[in-house]
Amino acid sequence: MLLEDLKHAFRVLSKSPGFTAVAVLVLALGIGANSAIFSVVNAVLLRPLPFSNAARLVQIWHTPPAKSFPGITEFTVSAANYLDWARDNLVFDKTAIYRFARFDVMAGGNPESIKASAVESTFFSVFGVHPILGRTFVAEEDEAGHGKLVVLGYDFWRNRFGSDPRVIGRKIRLDNAAYTVIGVMGPKFRHPDFAKIWTPLEWTAKERAVRGEHHFLVDVDPGLNSHNVLTMTVSIGPNKFATPARENIFFATLLRQVRAVPGVQSAALIDDLPMSGNGSTQPVEIADRPVVATADQPEVAVRVVSADYMKTMGIKLLRGRHLVEADTAKSHGVVLISESAAKQFWPDKNPLGQHLTLTFFPNIVRAVVGVNADVKQYGLDAMWSGRHIRWIPPCLSSMSPPWMTCLLTRSHNGG
Repeated sequence: MLLEDLKHAFRVLSKSPGFTAVAVLVLALGIGANSAIFSVVNAVLLRPLPFSNAARLVQIWHTPPAKSFPGITEFTVSAANYLDWARDNLVFDKTAIYRFARFDVMAGGNPESIKASAVESTFFSVFGVHPILGRTFVAEEDEAGHGKLVVLGYDFWRNRFGSDPRVIGRKIRLDNAAYTVIGVMGPKFRHPDFAKIWTPLEWTAKERAVRGEHHFLVDVDPGLNSHNVLTMTVSIGPNKFATPARENIFFATLLRQVRAVPGVQSAALIDDLPMSGNGSTQPVEIADRPVVATADQPEVAVRVVSADYMKTMGIKLLRGRHLVEADTAKSHGVVLISESAAKQFWPDKNPLGQHLTLTFFPNIVRAVVGVNADVKQYGLDAMWSGRHIRWIPPCLSSMSPPWMTCLLTRSHNGG
């Protein structure tokens, strides 16, 4: 019966070759589209995640105090809050926390700056995954001083070490420090998806004490103009220079040389770019306010920037002045703040000349010298990214990170 139907269909179509071509084409497109749609649905909805207990996994967020962050309903979890929750947990079988990391790597090829994840020792067991070689981290390796260990992602192991099964125990250089390879994960494990390697979290005393070291966002306009802006991240590692002052000199020299390149109109430095998903948040003390415990202090996003950063990124100055080259470690402490921060902390006062102190750096009281428009810090689709931002010059040597991103604007006829 099926054969007779096919013969009849062929005879009908052969009498109208133009229609036949269209019909076959439409059928082909329809089949192809359905195949593509099924592939996506199968991968995203039907096929389970490559973890043995995927249906039981949940991700937890933190609701911050309304009095400190009105209108903000969701933060990522701070280290100290997580430790409290894990200690008092009566619901979940296992818990784990992780955070973004970045390293300069020297292993099995050319130097490369890679994204990584610092993870708690329970991280892999929460997912129910095991390494194909070696082991993962154990509890004592969560403590500071045990962190020179690394678990490799499958692609990193294949590309950098040629899938060498003898990689366990080898040393690789991460940020100029020797790390011992203890494990290799399988090809299906990619969490977080940016991580090529994993290192121990290494809790610090500061992280254990402070509740609320969050990345937070605000629903505002982008607040910057990235047109014709080029960026380059320079990572030097924590052990490259003998003193932080020498590190500052290196970046100052780099910036001076970039500004001298023909066609460069403006150049500046920042530790973490807007909308990169990265950056520091810190508790802050506002002068002439009642002293409260660190855990109850409001938190602010902090970025270390050079002079001309606002000009280079087209960020509008609303009051006061921008940072200048004279704002150095030998001068008085200064800070720029966002418009939202000014409204939050000095709603009925002129914020210029007001003072604040970053709690982790109590020896420098900073004067507000300028107020800038709010800037998206964590993505265009994020909720709170301009709020409470502080920009400070790289004048406090202990605050200078082991990387900076150089931004430059070039003329339209530049190289």
